[in-house]
Amino acid sequence: MTDGGDQPDLLSDLTDLDFARHLLVEAHNDLHGKVSRFRMLTDFSRDLLGSVAQNL
Repeated sequence: MTDGGDQPDLLSDLTDLDFARHLLVEAHNDLHGKVSRFRMLTDFSRDLLGSVAQNL
């Protein structure tokens, strides 16, 4: 999947299994931090929507 240039596709050397392993490792890295950020965002949006609903 090249565009005619000299650069090969970034994922051309990955097999399906290698790609799946890469995604699993990426999903697992800093899982605690990702969950913490998700909880922070849900708390923030709940508080924001609650304050908007009170002002209506």
